[in-house]
Amino acid sequence: MKRMLLISVVVLALFDFAGCARKIAEFEIPEGYVGWVTVSHGAADCPAGTRNFWGSVIRIQPDGTACSQTWSAEGLRVEWYFYVGRDGHRLREIKETGWGKGGEIWAGYSSPSESKIHFFVGTETQFNETKTRPP
Repeated sequence: MKRMLLISVVVLALFDFAGCARKIAEFEIPEGYVGWVTVSHGAADCPAGTRNFWGSVIRIQPDGTACSQTWSAEGLRVEWYFYVGRDGHRLREIKETGWGKGGEIWAGYSSPSESKIHFFVGTETQFNETKTRPP
């Protein structure tokens, strides 16, 4: 058991050393927010942000924007989305699914030349009815 724990710690440390940890992002979105989200990343004028065991925690502002100095959207990445209350506690995970499966994250894409990513938060119906495009 101790050997397995030691191996797990070493593997996680190697992933972190190799830069894999910065590819994991947990987006915290204000409760009830519906609309486009734009996240700028990698710029020196962005705040350093916070990290947890998995990677970067990116807090979305009430206007749907965020900025992260430590996280990069380049290459392969893993993303999780959560609604958070006013007190900062996570209320529930927001799922990204295929059409007709109850997801609430849509149309995610990146703009490498601008160092930004965009995605829509809301039901499939809300996404289909939106007339706006990301800023």
